[in-house]
Amino acid sequence: MELGPGYFAEVPVASVLGMEKTNEALIPFSKAGIIGINILLKHGAVINCRTQQIFFSLNGASLPLTRQGYEKMGFTYLPIRITPYGFVEVHGTAAGSPYSFIVDTGAFRTILEPAILKLTHVSHYSTGRGFIGPYAGIKGRLMYAKAWGIKFESQDMSDLELGFGETQTHDFGTTYEYAGLIGADLLFKRHAIIDLGNRAVYLMADNKR
Repeated sequence: MELGPGYFAEVPVASVLGMEKTNEALIPFSKAGIIGINILLKHGAVINCRTQQIFFSLNGASLPLTRQGYEKMGFTYLPIRITPYGFVEVHGTAAGSPYSFIVDTGAFRTILEPAILKLTHVSHYSTGRGFIGPYAGIKGRLMYAKAWGIKFESQDMSDLELGFGETQTHDFGTTYEYAGLIGADLLFKRHAIIDLGNRAVYLMADNKR
């Protein structure tokens, strides 16, 4: 299955954000439903967030993609853990402390918890807008700030501006304290490849394209 070119387009978020743009979905067809983690895991799905493609194994086995091959291309390897509730978890650090992040390709914005913002002591600004979290419903106001002090292995997120707001209304079953949702903006900018069959996420710094 292929999403095809033109699924994402750069459009203004809102006038309150000035000239900032983000990648929003353009869906020229009727929505038939949501492909869940059960189907993606069963068919060893590989999601290329930059080219906007999903690949399935014909026989349900993991696709033969090696960590070494991705690392030679400049990608950073992150192991995936599927939580007891079926969420895709990766580990990172904020101000040097370990945290768990939930990968959600359906969230167009990465939204981290306000506690992470306080921990990293970064200046921020409020959009004055509410937001709808994919698992949490409507929760307060969305803030933006540079992701100083947030890392995934060797990948430093400090050049990215991320959203901050409360999204945890229940237990995701994470290993460490929950830090927030990794959305399509970060995955797109970091050229993410999500290999669910082999339980791996690969990220590449934008300057290594």
